Amino acid sequence: MDEQKCEARDNLGTLTLDMQESGDIKQFVDDVNAAVDAITDFPSDAEDPVVKELGRTEPVVSVAISSDATMVELKALAEYYRNKLLALPGVPP
Repeated sequence: MDEQKCEARDNLGTLTLDMQESGDIKQFVDDVNAAVDAITDFPSDAEDPVVKELGRTEPVVSVAISSDATMVELKALAEYYRNKLLALPGVPP
């Protein structure tokens, strides 16, 4: 685990865990589920806890393209390269 953030509001508590970049996401989620399942002292009227994978929330790369092209051409060029990057194996949408 890299970082954790907790927040409490009326009738709701959230805990967000950030996995280390080198971690195995499936194992991480399994470990969190196991830890939550091991908690036996939730209030009796509490709803069942929900564990869900949120995915990457931080940008990994930012690409700037500059040209003497028109805005329409520049936008088309940026979208072309965006689509090429997203087509690479292992790059999530």
